[in-house]
Amino acid sequence: MDSKYRVLVIDDDSQVRDAIKFALSSRFTVTTAATGNEGLRLARLEQPDLILLDLLMPERDGIAICRILRADQDTRAIPVIMLTGSDDDEMRAKALSSGADDLVSKPFRPKEFSVRIEQTIREIKTRPRPALSTTCGNLTLDPSKVEARVNGRRIDLSILEFSLLEPLRSHPEP
Repeated sequence: MDSKYRVLVIDDDSQVRDAIKFALSSRFTVTTAATGNEGLRLARLEQPDLILLDLLMPERDGIAICRILRADQDTRAIPVIMLTGSDDDEMRAKALSSGADDLVSKPFRPKEFSVRIEQTIREIKTRPRPALSTTCGNLTLDPSKVEARVNGRRIDLSILEFSLLEPLRSHPEP
């Protein structure tokens, strides 16, 4: 059995995919996808240890793909690192707020990139992930869906209203 970490690269640029595969293949098992939809399919099928996801892609951008990955029970725990050549602070902030674990700027130095990826996988794999949902009495909060339920019945809340309930997740009272 191969003991290498498995990395999925989702990027629409074949030169970038090839460069990343070349940079990482000595330390990782690398699979690539040219589209977001193909990447989603491979993420569900292969359950990689880490996903490298391009921020700017046609059809569905990395932010949309990351949100889908985080909402899917089969892929929500897979660490995601966004790749971007953009210096736009707002885009970079959106990438991180979409659920990405980290952001790496392109271009990158291959050896440094490989070591950073391995360190990130180790750190993320050992970091405890918060529970997918928290129950506090008859209230259940699910941050992956930004959803609250009372006695199992969904209640409509704005994102602001939901965020006001978030402290209950870290201090639930039975």
